[in-house]
Amino acid sequence: MKKEDVYTQWKAHRQNVPVPEHFASTVLAAIENRPPRGEEELPAALTDLSNRITRWGVAAGLVMLGLFRLVYIAVNLLRANPLMP
Repeated sequence: MKKEDVYTQWKAHRQNVPVPEHFASTVLAAIENRPPRGEEELPAALTDLSNRITRWGVAAGLVMLGLFRLVYIAVNLLRANPLMP
């Protein structure tokens, strides 16, 4: 049997899936009963960063960490390798 025939039979079979009664009304009722979403809030870890000085300090720390990482990589690339003649 060709792959197209198997796929066509599968599609025909999937079109006849029985759906329980009142399925749509149950789903819509569940959606309507959800609590309303509030305003988008920051994650709990970021709520402490509301102070401007704290945010600037964190940004400066991350920049320093990045610069340290670049210098560390550069030093290791420039360092003489004992395995090379």
